[in-house]
Amino acid sequence: MSGRRRAAIASLVGAALAGCAAAPPPHVGATGVAPAPAARAPAARAAAAPAVVAPVDDWRELVPVPAGTRLREVPFALHELVTFHAGAPAPEPLDCYAPASPPRFLGEATQRYALCFAHDRLVRVEAAVSWPTEVAAARLARACTAWQARPLAGPDGATPAGCRADAGALAFAARLDEGLEPGESLLSMVIVAADEAAP
Repeated sequence: MSGRRRAAIASLVGAALAGCAAAPPPHVGATGVAPAPAARAPAARAAAAPAVVAPVDDWRELVPVPAGTRLREVPFALHELVTFHAGAPAPEPLDCYAPASPPRFLGEATQRYALCFAHDRLVRVEAAVSWPTEVAAARLARACTAWQARPLAGPDGATPAGCRADAGALAFAARLDEGLEPGESLLSMVIVAADEAAP
């Protein structure tokens, strides 16, 4: 190969190398390191995220210890209550207690909440929350549907007044009663051990 030809090839190789150094690929920066992918705009992320729907409160959350637990085994302080019984009367006298901070239920503070003991064992939980009367029936219907519970007939035999269900070791009945204030309804919930009398 002649010297002139070798010089021409060397010149072409040098020009090609210079072009590579001067023009990095579009995805590589001047430092030779590929930049991180551009972050998606917050609006795009928000649009892509599915809407979060809060589930209906599980009525089992009203039972803080298993049915049959002895009073002295309850792991938090209780104070004795004057006995009340939502719904059907209890089959025998009960000793009822409440914690210092009663739980919330269905998004509301409980108006009444009691753990009731017979022969020193937990046999019944009673709770009630207050709702505006104009929305109470619809809210209870949604809750009963979520709990997959059987409806309770109203006084006319057709209007749903609540629901009941057996669920493993527990059974419950929920119903609407007249509230303490005008324009309010009271959702009363009674939960018992499933082997006890129906609530």
